Amino acid sequence: MINTEWLARIKHNDVFTAYPLYYIENIGCTCWGFVAGKYQTYEPWESMWHEVEKGSELGKSYDMTKWFHDLYRPSLRPYDPKEIDVIKRFNKLADDDRK
Repeated sequence: MINTEWLARIKHNDVFTAYPLYYIENIGCTCWGFVAGKYQTYEPWESMWHEVEKGSELGKSYDMTKWFHDLYRPSLRPYDPKEIDVIKRFNKLADDDRK
């Protein structure tokens, strides 16, 4: 199994909780928003802005201070270096499991 839609920080789905779970459950994942730029996948979906603007309960639950997707800034510095540490740690564990 591979999850292609998992990193949504604004909706409280983040690297710190999801990535270790994928390792434990032997689930692959991809991050289609990798470097902030052309496709602006660090921005929330338009529908999320509408929920925030109308003051809905759903909109109030979003953390609009965070990037939605993307792991790296255009400068290639990580959005959050601790996220990259988690990814590296669990990737190493997965590699060691397969030796």
